[in-house]
Amino acid sequence: MKGIVMNLLAEMVETQLGIDEWNQVLDAADESGIFTATAIYEDARLLQLVSILSERNHIAVDDLVFSFGQFMFPAFYARYPNLIDHHDNMLDFLESLDSVIHVEVVKLYPDHHRGVCCDFAPVASGKAKGSRISDRGSTASAKRDY
Repeated sequence: MKGIVMNLLAEMVETQLGIDEWNQVLDAADESGIFTATAIYEDARLLQLVSILSERNHIAVDDLVFSFGQFMFPAFYARYPNLIDHHDNMLDFLESLDSVIHVEVVKLYPDHHRGVCCDFAPVASGKAKGSRISDRGSTASAKRDY
């Protein structure tokens, strides 16, 4: 996991739940909270932070992850518009993670486990299953709103 993802999680928690909550989550996870945006961190560290947030705030992990995605994309775009601007929509960008960005990460860090994005065809076709929040809307219609 790139450090930028860890930093964006910290930013979301600090803005939505407060810095005291973030510090308590870090303490529970035995984390310093210092993440270099370009460094690679074990995925388990992010998952542990999300799990602690879920337990402490009585929010389902799926809902936290969904909220994080809603927070992360505009924040990521604000920092790196050049990585996103040439895509027609968010799904195209997400699919490019496997074919472009993750390939480049493996070139820089050969021993790193390559992330794998899911198949977005069911979402794009409107046949995605498992939505837990009715007001989430269709991600298939997520055109350049960022």
